[in-house]
Amino acid sequence: MKSKVTKGIEARKMLGVAVLGLLVLGGFVVLANQSPHTYTNATDGLPIASTAVNGQNTSMEVKLNTHLPIHIIEDYGFNLPGNGVTGGNGTADDPYIIENWEIDGNGGTYRIWIENTRSVYFVIRNCKLLNANGTNLDFPFGSGITLSNVSLGVLENNTCSNNSNGIYLVNSTNNIVKNNDLSSNLDGIMLVSSSNYNNITNNNCWGNNESIHIYQSGYNNVSYNKCTGNSMDGIYLGATATHNNITNNNCSGNIYGIQLDASRYNNISDNNCSGNNYGIYLEGWFSDHYYNNITNNRGWSNTYGIFLDHSAGNNISYNYFTSNIINSKGILLNDSSDNNAIAYNNFIGNYLGIYLNSSSTNNITSNNCSKNYFGILLASSSQLNNITYNYIYNNVETGIDVLSSSSGNIIHHNNFWRNNGAGRGVSGNYQAYDDAGGNTWYDYTTQEGNYWSNWDGNGWGTASAYPIGGGKASDYNPLSKPALPPLQIIGNANLSYYATLYGWAGDGTSGNPYRINGYYLNGNATGTPSASGIWVENTTAWFTVSNCTIRNVTKSTPFPFGAGICIRNVTNSSIEYNTVSANRCGIYLYASSKNTIASNNCSKNYFGIQSVLLSQFNNITYNYIYNNAGTGIDVRSFSSGNIIHHNNFYQNNGAGKGVSGYCQAYDDAGGNTWYDNTAKEGNYWSNWDGNGSGTANAYPIDGGKTSDWYPLSKPALPPLHIIGNANLSYYASFYGWAGDGTSGNPYRINGYHLNANVSGTPSAFSVWVENTTAWFTVSNCTIRNATKSTPFPSGAGICFRNVTNGSIEYNTVSANRYGIYLYASNKNTITNNNCYDNTYNGIYVYSASSNNTITNNDCSGNWYGINIDSSSNNTITDNNCHDNSQYGIYLSSSSKYNNITNNKCSNNSDSGIFLYSSSSNILSNNNCSDNKNTGIYIYSSSDYNRITNNTCNRNTNYGIFLRGSISNNITNNNCSANSYYGIYLASSNNNTITYNYFYQNANYGINISDSSTGNILHHNYFYQNNGAGKGVNGNCQAYDDAGGNYWYDNTTREGNYWSNWDGSGWGTPGAYPIDGTAGA
Repeated sequence: MKSKVTKGIEARKMLGVAVLGLLVLGGFVVLANQSPHTYTNATDGLPIASTAVNGQNTSMEVKLNTHLPIHIIEDYGFNLPGNGVTGGNGTADDPYIIENWEIDGNGGTYRIWIENTRSVYFVIRNCKLLNANGTNLDFPFGSGITLSNVSLGVLENNTCSNNSNGIYLVNSTNNIVKNNDLSSNLDGIMLVSSSNYNNITNNNCWGNNESIHIYQSGYNNVSYNKCTGNSMDGIYLGATATHNNITNNNCSGNIYGIQLDASRYNNISDNNCSGNNYGIYLEGWFSDHYYNNITNNRGWSNTYGIFLDHSAGNNISYNYFTSNIINSKGILLNDSSDNNAIAYNNFIGNYLGIYLNSSSTNNITSNNCSKNYFGILLASSSQLNNITYNYIYNNVETGIDVLSSSSGNIIHHNNFWRNNGAGRGVSGNYQAYDDAGGNTWYDYTTQEGNYWSNWDGNGWGTASAYPIGGGKASDYNPLSKPALPPLQIIGNANLSYYATLYGWAGDGTSGNPYRINGYYLNGNATGTPSASGIWVENTTAWFTVSNCTIRNVTKSTPFPFGAGICIRNVTNSSIEYNTVSANRCGIYLYASSKNTIASNNCSKNYFGIQSVLLSQFNNITYNYIYNNAGTGIDVRSFSSGNIIHHNNFYQNNGAGKGVSGYCQAYDDAGGNTWYDNTAKEGNYWSNWDGNGSGTANAYPIDGGKTSDWYPLSKPALPPLHIIGNANLSYYASFYGWAGDGTSGNPYRINGYHLNANVSGTPSAFSVWVENTTAWFTVSNCTIRNATKSTPFPSGAGICFRNVTNGSIEYNTVSANRYGIYLYASNKNTITNNNCYDNTYNGIYVYSASSNNTITNNDCSGNWYGINIDSSSNNTITDNNCHDNSQYGIYLSSSSKYNNITNNKCSNNSDSGIFLYSSSSNILSNNNCSDNKNTGIYIYSSSDYNRITNNTCNRNTNYGIFLRGSISNNITNNNCSANSYYGIYLASSNNNTITYNYFYQNANYGINISDSSTGNILHHNYFYQNNGAGKGVNGNCQAYDDAGGNYWYDNTTREGNYWSNWDGSGWGTPGAYPIDGTAGA
């Protein structure tokens, strides 16, 4: 609340405004005790220099000229001499300009004062307005800039300091106040007396009493202002300030961040209110309703995040107030703050998350009250509140505490995790407390209570199920998961209503559908089964039902006859990733067209999916349909034009193994397609005998109207993106993957068929996992056609990004842009995969991916077989990288400390192994033969590599080629029968080449050229290279035109073995002269 001193100052201002209004009405114009004077510093009264009329800032420091106070009355006043106008004619395109003035003076009531102008445009900018701080009651009470009864003004880039009011608007509309600096004023910016529809933006208001003050004014937009370090309010809305939009402001370091004092219908959203005593403060009168909308604000280190004091009827939603100081409250409803809606807020890390004190009939729903001392506290006869669907976890004390005659509250469907030190099992500490009594901790209608992380599953329906601390209450009906009751939605308007009620994301458009997501629904929770779970009818708006668990909807009458999910006369819906089990029908389509039914788990129903009565042109794909008593999919009654493919049918309708078993689907409508006609891929049937693919006999559908011509040999999986351990666990549960994510029992994504280009619409990935540390494998999958180049991962069959502990094994990965792609991923294993005919890389390891093991893979027909880019400490071993368009294995961009061993890199169109700017790697025991260019190519500062025991034979050019690389150790390699040289050095120095075997290379065994010096070459074996026979007179087997190289070991006095040395001249230059100009 405001101090008496502050309210006295406000009263003085309001009295002056009232006096002015009476005089104006009486036909008089009040002039202040100061009058404007002609400016004499230039011959015509204009400043010597001015900036452009368009108001654009420049980086130049503009020198300000002094001027006496300016007072302009009515439109003609802009054309009078000495009024400070520096340009313009008052039109929208060429407004009057008042700029570059410094107006100072001790005391006085104004610096620039404009009044009674409504039709001309003007700009006041780059002025410094100081010390208008007179203490008399004369209007405008000491203001830097005053607009009185004014429209169409722009006030920008001004400095207003040490005034009573920095900028003062009285009965002024449609003005812009932006980019001003206001400090050390009583009020930085003040709007009073129906100053409406103004835009106040990007101002810096600091060190004032109040930064921005709005009184009896509405419909103003106040946005992106910095209101910090003020002695009272960042932003203050006084009495009857209505319909103002206060958004995206920084209101920190004040006593009140934003204060509403008996103000109604304002929107306060997206503001940062931190480091205040009160982040947002609403004060009203007893029993009055104010209907303010307080949404999407955030703050930390406040004593109170949001404080309501006898303020009723407000909507407080989607705010985030956290890490507030000792004894702080996320939100406090105090003293008859009744009938407020408190929904979808985050109150985290406070002393009290939500605190109700003598406040009743509020709706507290879907808030996150976590890591506080207490989650929610009701005290002092806070009664008849509904507290539902809140997330309450890891609070030091109880999640909900009900005290002091606070009775009649309804508390259910809240989710409690590990509050008050509670562990697993009811023997742990209680997570809620109620010593008031008379409260109900479950819903009477559905007989569903709250979810408690430490409920042991016992005692359901009795007082011993979950006793509440305090001895006055129990949750008789704890939940095993968060829940939703059966829901019927009729029409677009009703869908929109429920979207608002439940806070569903989306707006019902194709680009932003409503999202009904993540619920648990038990259709038989009360013992009286329901005929529907989620039932939507008569809608055309776009919506999704996803990630819900719906079961036990078994009532056969009335319509929809026990359907877990039903759509009737619906278009534009998507039903995906739901688990729908133990219903009469899992998913039911009735007279509904152009919907998508994808990736649902429909099991242990009577029908898995049923489509009847002109349900047409629906896409039914990638559903898991198993162990249903009747058919997995049932299509009847003129329901034609549906596309049904890539679904997985297991043991429905009593089907066993082999096509002779019962059929798992029914279609008497005809005109439906049970396969994808583009990809020529159908569904997976557990009882297909493997015969007849491509014909009507492959898998005939009961009903006599159609067949699946192209059954799949493996279960189908759609392109799948997994983000984080929790998401990995979710998909493991949804798809029934074995494992628990530990090293001894990893999740197993096994045995799928993934075509990322079904129906001719390519995906950028098939399986993409990121940000996980849990252990998992992707194995025995057939993955192809991920060909979309954007966005990331740019067409990868399998992609890991920021993943550890993953394994990719025994997969066939083809016709993608990248077969397997590791990005910033460590400690993974890639083994026994067949990566062929991918556009770029069979296996691509990029962006500091380290300590991965890549072994026993076959990479052929790619651009590069294996590509290691900017990645180190990987092991690449026992791979077969052959017949690729460029390289078998390619290292680039400072890829260091990799171990490349026992790989076969042959028949590649360029080189077997290529190192580009990559140093300190080990290349050993690789077979790099029969390539079209070079066996091993070491290029461009690829230094300090150890190249040992490799076989580099029969390559079109060279066995090993070093270009622009130093200090490599090349030892024990076999470089024979190459079409040019065994080893070729160009611009490469200080390399050690020893114990290598050169046999029958068409040209020299070793060729050193292009200033390659300091190399040491000894104990190499040269046999019949360059056509050399027996005897020194035969052709020389080596060449050196660089010089400065050492063709023997100077310590042991041992050189190389030459099959055509004649045994003469040992110890002299004539022993074995090397070809070339160096005379080596």
